[in-house]
Amino acid sequence: MNMTNPTTGLPSGRLIEDELRPLANKNGWTFLQIRIDYYDEFTTKYGPLAGGEVLRFMSMLINEVVNEIGTLYDFVGHLGEESFIIITYCDETDNLIEELEERFNERIPNHYDFSDRMGNGITMPDGSTKPFMQLLIGGASSQGDFADTADIITTVNERMLANLRLQETATN
Repeated sequence: MNMTNPTTGLPSGRLIEDELRPLANKNGWTFLQIRIDYYDEFTTKYGPLAGGEVLRFMSMLINEVVNEIGTLYDFVGHLGEESFIIITYCDETDNLIEELEERFNERIPNHYDFSDRMGNGITMPDGSTKPFMQLLIGGASSQGDFADTADIITTVNERMLANLRLQETATN
């Protein structure tokens, strides 16, 4: 069983589980789940190799921001296809999220071809237009009352869903 994601080199699977398990009994942490929204649309148009480049870019970007703003004890992992996690012990979580979003939005256009960059989104093979990739982030911290790891993950997923609804409302 692979302990790291072969595309990004980040810890995955059991290594993530091992980091998550003790969180409910610790203090001072924030758990962030980050998903690249519209990644599937990107890979439909540009293919799996370009998709792999985006995942490697995301891995490097998360590590860059965590190294600058986070602590030595922070953990970065790759949950699956377009989802990543950060467990951070820094006091500046809002700043970390802002930097991550800002740098992503600034650099992600480099992964699109010229005609898509000049347009209002990705022109798909069927002629439809889809939005550019964006980050969807949900989080929970040790300030919450969590019984176990499953409780933490449920809370984060609920917050990601709420953020997705906000993004969809803003774009419609």
